[in-house]
Amino acid sequence: MTNDGSQLPLHPNLNGTGRQSIPCESAQCSERAVSWVDFRFFCIDHLVSHCYDRLEEYERAGALQKLWSDSPQNQLSARFLEECAARIATLLITHPTLENIERARLLDILLWANELDRKRRSTQFPPSA
Repeated sequence: MTNDGSQLPLHPNLNGTGRQSIPCESAQCSERAVSWVDFRFFCIDHLVSHCYDRLEEYERAGALQKLWSDSPQNQLSARFLEECAARIATLLITHPTLENIERARLLDILLWANELDRKRRSTQFPPSA
């Protein structure tokens, strides 16, 4: 929902015409998708929820040093963190009429994803002595 009460427009990259809508892929959701991550389309509420869930998972795993090693899982986490930050940044740029609370949640996700990616990189490549 935007400040003026209208629906969010579709992200321009979701379809070529801008006329057809792509539904959110979360169960029981009838909203249209505004972006995608992890090969799934999401409405704004489910995008925020999905990103928060994944970031919490990575933060817990990172605290245990599970994802920060040089492993295939580290590559997957890196891909998600970069994709998440890019999708959120694009959404913030292409939807200037977002309500402040939605903008704040998206900015929180963007900052958190970048912080975790920075931690992942610094742990993966420790400073030389």
